[in-house]
Amino acid sequence: MVTAQKYVRSENSITFEPTNQTRMARLVRYFDRETCEFVGQKKLIPVNEDYLRKIFELDVGNPMLFSYPVNRSQQEFIERFTGLKMNLQKYQYFLECDFQNTTS
Repeated sequence: MVTAQKYVRSENSITFEPTNQTRMARLVRYFDRETCEFVGQKKLIPVNEDYLRKIFELDVGNPMLFSYPVNRSQQEFIERFTGLKMNLQKYQYFLECDFQNTTS
């Protein structure tokens, strides 16, 4: 898990600041292509965020807080860092993040 970032908006910009109260885990969730039903999820081992942005072709500084579809060009990476054996014809895969509050 990595420390999450909180969203901070000022008059002219949006920034993200680290917070020690929330932890973030990256997951790959997958869904049946025919029924769109949730099939499962697998946690991604901790990976450098700059490397993730490069693999998913995202801008530097993108906090990667949304859902990102996984395609064939990312398949090898996802399989290596999750242990999943992906079937892109049968399932749709998405890299996502979950948050946990650590102050409770």
